[in-house]
Parts: sequence; C-alpha cells; structure tokens
Amino acid sequence: AAEARDLREAWRRFVADNPSDPRADEARVAGIEAGALAFRLSHDREDRARAETDARDYLARPDAAQADRVKALLASLGD
Repeated sequence: AAEARDLREAWRRFVADNPSDPRADEARVAGIEAGALAFRLSHDREDRARAETDARDYLARPDAAQADRVKALLASLGD
C-alpha cells in the first residue's frame, strides 16, 4: 500500500508541475488508479477518501477525457 501511495503522490506532483502537459490527463487517471490500489491493499479509510476525492475532482473537470474509466474506478471501491 505504501508503494501505491508513493506512486499516487508522484503522479500528483507530475500534474502539479505540468498541468498542461499532453500527458497530464493520463497522469491524473494513473494517480487515481494508484490511490484505488492503495485502498484495495490497505483497506484504510483515508486511502479510500483520497481516491474518491481525486476521482470526483477529475470528473468535475470539463476536460475529463477518461471519465468512464474513472467512474469504473470509483465503482470498484464498493460501497
């Protein structure tokens, strides 16, 4: 879980440093995927909350090109 968290944070830093990079959209989604993996490995509520927040923030973007992929990630977290 710690490695998945580290990867999530690395993707977040990449996006923060390069918000208009052509790879930024994929980086945002990869960060959400890493966060979801951290939750699946740890079952930690904080990991789940971070993944859900990141996913909702992404889905609120007008340029969310991979919305279906992120919706599926949200659904994979369960209730």
